[in-house]
Amino acid sequence: EFATYLNFCRSLRFDDKPDYSYLRQLFRNLFHRQGFSYDYVFDWNMLKFRSRDMASLRLHAARQGARCRPQRPRRTTY
Repeated sequence: EFATYLNFCRSLRFDDKPDYSYLRQLFRNLFHRQGFSYDYVFDWNMLKFRSRDMASLRLHAARQGARCRPQRPRRTTY
């Protein structure tokens, strides 16, 4: 599909208008043939939420660490 897309784009002259519906259909068909479904979850959203969740986990772990810090053994002198 990508080769078809590139050949189509290369064949356009400067004044030609691309057939956007044809081009979208090329990639939509490929998308479905590869077994993907349109679930409205985008990669950039996943990255944003994942980084936000990781930050909150780190904050939670830091707070827990402050409360549950293991005690150091006392030094004994002989």
